[in-house]
Amino acid sequence: MKLSALDLISRPKDKNLSQAYADSIQLAQYLDQIGYQRIWYAEHHGSGTHGSSAPEILAAYVAAASQQIRVGTGGTMIMHYSPLKIAEVFKSLATLAPDRVDLGIGRAPGGGRQAIYALGQGDPHWPDDLYQKTATILQFISEEDRTDPLYQGIEASPQGLESLPQAWMLGSSGNSAGHSGRLGMGYSFAKFFGVKAPEDIFTHYRQSFRPSAFHQEPQTMSTYMVVAADSREEADYQAKSLEIARFEQAQNRFNPILSAEEAAGINLSPQAEHFIQEQEKQRIFVKGTAEEVRDILLEEKDRYQFDEIMIYTPLADQEARRRSYQLLYDQLAQA
Repeated sequence: MKLSALDLISRPKDKNLSQAYADSIQLAQYLDQIGYQRIWYAEHHGSGTHGSSAPEILAAYVAAASQQIRVGTGGTMIMHYSPLKIAEVFKSLATLAPDRVDLGIGRAPGGGRQAIYALGQGDPHWPDDLYQKTATILQFISEEDRTDPLYQGIEASPQGLESLPQAWMLGSSGNSAGHSGRLGMGYSFAKFFGVKAPEDIFTHYRQSFRPSAFHQEPQTMSTYMVVAADSREEADYQAKSLEIARFEQAQNRFNPILSAEEAAGINLSPQAEHFIQEQEKQRIFVKGTAEEVRDILLEEKDRYQFDEIMIYTPLADQEARRRSYQLLYDQLAQA
């Protein structure tokens, strides 16, 4: 099975964002060495806890600092930018790193109301048809005729790419699955967001799929927050900081990631305990030994019928973080 990683560059409490960036680059290089398929960077604006605000810049840097791993955006929040600009950014990336670039398209804002208005310079572009905008981006990249008259008569540079970036649609509810298939894109589902998805989400995508310049066959992925360790006790110890962060985020409180030691000293409220139990029960957050996590993720794969698993593990302890990714690779790469 193909394994990939998602990174939001979440800041540990005891580090600044510059240090968090350095940790993320080193993680990407490590995942490249052990055989992960791709790493994507999210787009979050106005956040004091997540440093991934310009994912295309991170993708370019990591492409230059690694050898084989695919790099991309998970995702580019297209409501904020023109189709021409997005196309030229990713055509440039694909020229610099042939066969290694992914364009993950997101339709969410990636920030709060103030960030939305600031990015839109006062015009948040809510009326945009984001599926039509996606089609225009893809037409620019593949150098097909644009169906939107506004974008006819101009081409996105550089032209004549030897290889196109892979194009993916991101989704968290299943509503975009059919659109993704009809546009000939890969479909990536954010299971870790916690929105309950229909079990036939990927079946619906495959039934809607039309081959394109970007994908000749359907391609599917599901993303989970995961902590794997050598023992259940160690997994519980490392995971608690992320469980606390998840609960706080659900209360609209966004704080840096605690160390495992600091998290261990916090007594959870009954409300937090219930929230954490539900996250694990619904397999939004998966933790345990490598074997336990493997079994859960393979059950999820059988249930939903996706091709690839993307792992999100924003632990403060970088050694434990790398160990988690290594254990998962050892258990799942040949599954």
